[in-house]
Order: sequence, then C-alpha cells, then structure tokens
Amino acid sequence: MGADLMLCLGCDPKEALAEREGESGDIALLQLAKRRAQAQGIIAAHGEEALDAEVTQIVAGRDGPEERQTSIREMLSSTDVLDKYAPHCEHCPASIFDERFGCWGYIPYPISESAERWMMSRVQPPDTLGGFLMLAAIDDFGYDGGSLRAWRERGLFELPEAPTVSLATRELESPVVSEMITVSADQIFQALFCIGEPLDPVHCLGVLLWLGALHIGGSVPDDIDPALLRALNDAKPGGARQLAAGFDVGAPSDDAGVLSMQRLLLALYTSWVIDAPLWIDA
Repeated sequence: MGADLMLCLGCDPKEALAEREGESGDIALLQLAKRRAQAQGIIAAHGEEALDAEVTQIVAGRDGPEERQTSIREMLSSTDVLDKYAPHCEHCPASIFDERFGCWGYIPYPISESAERWMMSRVQPPDTLGGFLMLAAIDDFGYDGGSLRAWRERGLFELPEAPTVSLATRELESPVVSEMITVSADQIFQALFCIGEPLDPVHCLGVLLWLGALHIGGSVPDDIDPALLRALNDAKPGGARQLAAGFDVGAPSDDAGVLSMQRLLLALYTSWVIDAPLWIDA
C-alpha cells in the first residue's frame, strides 16, 4: 500500500487506454501498471506457483469500489495490452521511475521516521526565497496540518506525532529574532497529499524551493529575490527550465524511506520542467 504518483503528460498510449478502458488515460495507465507491479511482486516473493493463487482485487464499479476474485495469472494477462505501448516510453521525459511506463511510481506506507526527518531537515529559513514562500503559502492556504492527523491514526506514518522545525524570523535587515515559528511535517505533506486535484507545476516549483531542492546559479537561493522567482516563472518548459534551476537532493539514499522522498521531489521537479501536473493519489 502506498501513495501513487502520476505525471499527467498526454501521450498516444494514454489516449488509446482511455478509449479502451472508458476512463482517463492517466487513471487507466496507473491501474494497469500498478496491477502488473503487484502481480510481479507476488511472484517474486512466492515463485511461479503463485500464478494460480486466488486474490481479492478491488476494482472500480458503477457504484464505487467493488471486490472481485481473480488469480495472479489473470491479473498479469489483463495487463498484456501494456506491452504494445511500451516502445512509446523510450524517450518520454515523464518516464522517470522506470524504463517502461515510468510516469507512474509510488511512495510506500508507512512513511518512515527517517523520511520525515530528512524532509524537515531541508526546510529553508524564513529569510530565504524558499522559506519566505513556504510561510506565505501556509498562511494563504491555511496549511495547519489538521487533515494529516487522521492519517497518523491509521498508521500511514511511522511516527504518531509529526516532527517539527523551529524557524527564527527577523525584521528586515535586523539580526534580532522577532518571532519563532514552528512548522510541522503535517503542514508540508498537507500541501502535497491533500490538495484534492493534480498539483500544478508552479505549485511543485514552490514546494521544491521550500525544501531547498533547486540549485540556481550553483547553489540554493539564500535570500529573497523577486527577480529570481520571476525568471523561474518565465522559463519555458523543457531545457530552459533545467538550465534555470538544477535539481539536487544528494546521492540516492541507502535508506528506503529517504529514497522515497527523493523520488517524490524528483517527480515535483519533472512536473515543473515538462509543465505536466503531478497527480498524487494518497
């Protein structure tokens, strides 16, 4: 179980699958790719004898989710249509999670303590562009973290309480601390998991700045420069955006939880670069 990530870039396979499955191409591809990954995971864990094992599959019905009995073999065969479209993925800029249908990935639950602490270690100070934008968004959109508390009660996060960071705010050009502000992981994840619609690429850009994941001119922006933000917003999708801001969250981590957060931030970056919304089905 985990949070699905889908880069909503249109393509011929998604159009064909939408017509075949009778729903959006993004949803159709996600469901097929996820079904194949689940079946392959069971076979990898239990061997070929698992092919004829019966499982209960949750499928979309006319009146909502329905349970259906099927076998691993049937699950796999129902995804054969994907093989026809795999060549289209070869040069797709959205295919970041895998060579085939890599526009889809997922973050496994529960989200680990190490993953949350790594994310919070990246929160930018208030006197930087990223920190300024984060605090403005928290205030403007009411990110209080409340909607994430039920997730912790359900065990979707390893920690029962969200880790926090304390940020010192100062008056303009003054070294004196005027206020300490506490930001929690619940507030950050609310801006990612609880929007209720695919994340706009500009929203993705903002979160990347909050978490110091962009290098501009060789480093993370360390002051509040409106001209820099305008330049990012004016950059054309594709190579121009990659030149305007590079992605850097360090080498891939050996910690599975941290690696999942690095992959999430890579999805945010790709969304902005290719100007395709990022759907997070959490």
